[in-house]
Amino acid sequence: LDETKRYLGLTSDYTPFDTQIIICINGAIMTLNQLGIGTAGFEVTDNSQLWSALAENIGDIQQVKNYICLKTRMLFDPPVAGYTTNAYNDVLKEYEWRLMAQSEDLARSLSLEEDTD
Repeated sequence: LDETKRYLGLTSDYTPFDTQIIICINGAIMTLNQLGIGTAGFEVTDNSQLWSALAENIGDIQQVKNYICLKTRMLFDPPVAGYTTNAYNDVLKEYEWRLMAQSEDLARSLSLEEDTD
C-alpha cells in the first residue's frame, strides 16, 4: 500500500484515500490472478502486506509492482489527456502479456524439474 501511494504522489501517513486505493490495488491483483500470476487469494487490507507474499509464481516482482502501481493510477486517478490514457493502457497490456509469458515459462521450467526428479 505504501509503495503504491508513493507512486500516486501520496505520503504513507496520508490515509483519507486508503480504502479506495486498496480497492484499486486488489482489482489489479485480481486481474493478475486471472492471468495466472501471483498468489491466489492474496489481497491487500492495509500497509502490512509485503510484495513477497504476492510473488508465488513471479519471476520479476519489479514488473508486477510497476503493473499494480500503474493499474491503480488508472483506476484511482486517471490522466485527463486521452493520448496519455492510451499510452498507459498500451503499457498495461504489454505488462500483462510479458508477465503472463514469464509465468508460463516459470511453470514450464518447474514442470521440467519435477520430471527429472
